[in-house]
Amino acid sequence: MLIVLSGVDALVPQLPTHGISQRLSMVTIAVWLIAAAGVPVAQRLRSRDSGTSSSGPAASTRGPEVTA
Repeated sequence: MLIVLSGVDALVPQLPTHGISQRLSMVTIAVWLIAAAGVPVAQRLRSRDSGTSSSGPAASTRGPEVTA
C-alpha cells in the first residue's frame, strides 16, 4: 500500500499530500526496527526466566575428551 501511495505521490505532484506516504513509510520502518531489536531481548529474558544459560546448550554439553 505504501509503495502505491509513493508512486501516486511521485506521478501526480499536484496532489496536496505533502509527503504523507513518505512519513507513513518511515514510521513503518521505525516500528519494524524497534520490533526486530526487541526479539533478542525477549528471548534473553525468556531464557533467564526458565533457568537456562544465555550461552546456549552447546556450552553446557561436552564431547568425549581425547588424550594422546
